[in-house]
Amino acid sequence: ADLQSMILDIPTAADFRESGLSFLNLAWAEAIDLLLGLTESDLVEYDSDGTIADEYWKRSQRSLSTAVTLAQQGAEFLIKERIAVVSPFLLFSGSARDWPKGCERSDCSYAEFRTLDAQDLPRIHDTVAAVRLSAQFTGEFERLRKVRNSLVHTISKNQRFGPAEVLRWVLRTYNEFCSPATWTSARFDYLEEVSPGGVFPSEYTFRQRVARELRATMDVLEPAECKELLNIEIGRA
Repeated sequence: ADLQSMILDIPTAADFRESGLSFLNLAWAEAIDLLLGLTESDLVEYDSDGTIADEYWKRSQRSLSTAVTLAQQGAEFLIKERIAVVSPFLLFSGSARDWPKGCERSDCSYAEFRTLDAQDLPRIHDTVAAVRLSAQFTGEFERLRKVRNSLVHTISKNQRFGPAEVLRWVLRTYNEFCSPATWTSARFDYLEEVSPGGVFPSEYTFRQRVARELRATMDVLEPAECKELLNIEIGRA
């Protein structure tokens, strides 16, 4: 007879990847909607130098904080994907004595087991995965992990974010795990999946929506960042 695991609902690497990309898309949407809203809203105020009034970004901090949290969660799931390729059980933390009571006598769901803390994921990943994480990504991941913790566990009035920061983190995370596939193609696929019918809410098609998002992103990134993160050259005829 076939041997069956006594642990139920074991996630696959594909499950972690799907969740990770969904979180990145949700983070992206929070940030990009704020940028697109600048060109479509009559409520945006401008300072005397023509820049967006700081009050607009103050009102946007809750949405941007949510976006940072979602982006960090997306990165965690994509790291877990690489670990789960080797074995999803490597994500368990602690010793066997910490496992769910009675798991050796009756079936238990995978979700009942405690899994690794986010701070341990890069180390486990680089120990077992075929390709190690870049030093740049690991440093950014640790920084965003601490930011996320401060947002989730306390009320921090010192944390301030702009949409460009969120967009950079989403793009760097996507490129770290999904290159050479492009974010624009992944974004299109996601919109098509969550909005069946071929039309984005309002009059825009998916392709028109992604094109508008790309233009807005290029407006807030430096030319070097457009090359690094989007593989798009700016300022050349």
